[in-house]
Amino acid sequence: MDIEAQSDNLLSATFGGQLHQRFAASVVSSVFASTRSHASGFRKAYANIDVFRPYFDVESRDVLKRLIKSLVPEKQADQTHSFDLYGPTMLVFTLVAVLQLDMKLAMVTVREGSLIGTAMGTSFSYWLGASGLFYAVAYFLSIPISLLAVLSSTGYALFGYCITLLIDALFGSGFLFYVALVLFGGSSAGTLGSRFFNASSDPQKGLIAAGSVAACHFLFLLYLHYAYAAFYTAVADLR
Repeated sequence: MDIEAQSDNLLSATFGGQLHQRFAASVVSSVFASTRSHASGFRKAYANIDVFRPYFDVESRDVLKRLIKSLVPEKQADQTHSFDLYGPTMLVFTLVAVLQLDMKLAMVTVREGSLIGTAMGTSFSYWLGASGLFYAVAYFLSIPISLLAVLSSTGYALFGYCITLLIDALFGSGFLFYVALVLFGGSSAGTLGSRFFNASSDPQKGLIAAGSVAACHFLFLLYLHYAYAAFYTAVADLR
């Protein structure tokens, strides 16, 4: 009987030890798989960030040159032209600041949180939304232009917005504003449109694309000047 009891205890201990080892192995395997999955996710995220890094690694003098070129319509395609997203991103934030300044100097009743949120939403929505729209126009008209080129060109075209609206905020909607509207707002719209015209091999399609893009860009500047304050007030009243 003692031998049988010892045998049963030994069998039970052996079976229990095997279960414990299997459970431990399962836990270790699960932890390892989870760790490997997270590491793979971080590696993919870093790789995605690394893909965009070259477009933000740009010299200040190059940004300055592109700012100036954004106000000078091109007569023909510039084969040496390169694109970045650093300048456009900074211009979007600059436009946000100019819109806030304009609202405050116009003595519009504002709430800081809603003002910043509305300005950022408006600025980023236009940059990304208009870029998508312009790219779609180019696609349907068979104009070979990359999405990066559209994003960069549309973003740099905001330089004309910033100058025009800053003059409006500091000096009011007088003669100087209308000069800036034509000189900077009109030239930035014309330059943006010329990029599409020069990229097209068909002059007729290029003209349609250039006219559509330039008109849209200029009309949104008019909206920011004449209707943005009313839009903000309406949004603020809903909150």
